[in-house]
Amino acid sequence: MENPSSRTRKRPPKPAPSAALRLTAGKKKGAEVRVTFGDVTVYGPAPDPEQVKRNVELTQQALGRLGAVLEKPGVVIDEEKDVPLFWIDDTDIHKFKRKLNGKIETGVLENGAFKVIE
Repeated sequence: MENPSSRTRKRPPKPAPSAALRLTAGKKKGAEVRVTFGDVTVYGPAPDPEQVKRNVELTQQALGRLGAVLEKPGVVIDEEKDVPLFWIDDTDIHKFKRKLNGKIETGVLENGAFKVIE
């Protein structure tokens, strides 16, 4: 009787995924461009220069709006019951604040545990 663990099964190699899409609408205008995203290639007509200029302007406006949002510091953390939130005390960097179930306490960390001092 043959031991099943001594048998080896070889799987056939998977073919590399790829796809190509050719966009055509009526007669061709100008040159054709090719855009590749990973294993997918899309062919289509080249955009006209005015369209490119407009898209660059729209992208710059969007990046300007995004920059204004990213400049705001902080992270929003939703509060949950019985889950403490910690932050450094604004007046003393050696102390911590803990908010637990609506109660805020000041303390320090001793041996990895929060100890209330005030």
